[in-house]
Amino acid sequence: MFARICLIAPALLLVFGLAASADEIRGVISKVDAGHHQLIVSGRGRMARGKDFTFRLASETKITLGKNPAKEKELQAGQRVRVQFETRDGQNVAVQVSAMQRGAALRAGMEKADGILRLLDLLMKQREGTPPSQ
Repeated sequence: MFARICLIAPALLLVFGLAASADEIRGVISKVDAGHHQLIVSGRGRMARGKDFTFRLASETKITLGKNPAKEKELQAGQRVRVQFETRDGQNVAVQVSAMQRGAALRAGMEKADGILRLLDLLMKQREGTPPSQ
């Protein structure tokens, strides 16, 4: 019995000890190096702000742009991303890269600015006593 435990315990330790755990980084793409299948992301948020992270894009890396499947060549500097990755042989290997479409971020910002401008127009017209423009 003791001999079995002595054989099984190291095997279990080896299997579970080598299992990679997935981590996540959110940020903005600084550079996409298609030749080396690498992605460099400037981190955002707690514990990542101001740091650059390099990820290897493997053949099994799942890439999405918005809600649609995408390819490595569709990733561009300036896009906001969430990268789920594992550390293998000392390298960060991307498991999944979820990129926000550039137009979506721009539209969201423009809609917000449009709303602010409409509010300012309304307030100015009320202050002047003239009817607001449509």
